Amino acid sequence: MRDTRIFFKLGELVQLKQDIPNKPIMMVGKIPKSRRVMEDAPSVLIGVICFWFTEDKRYQERLFSTKDLEKVKLQK
Repeated sequence: MRDTRIFFKLGELVQLKQDIPNKPIMMVGKIPKSRRVMEDAPSVLIGVICFWFTEDKRYQERLFSTKDLEKVKLQK
């Protein structure tokens, strides 16, 4: 089976996969993980916290599932 997971790094530019009007380009700000319930258990990824600025320059920050995000490909 092929691994189709996408991993994000701090500072990467991302956007929502859904086709919605005016979706912002966001930056990955934090990658929080849950606490371990048992000492031997690995921590679990909660999601990705992204931030962006609105058109009227207001700072926004939200937690997104990695399944809802895609990396932004900048055109040169």
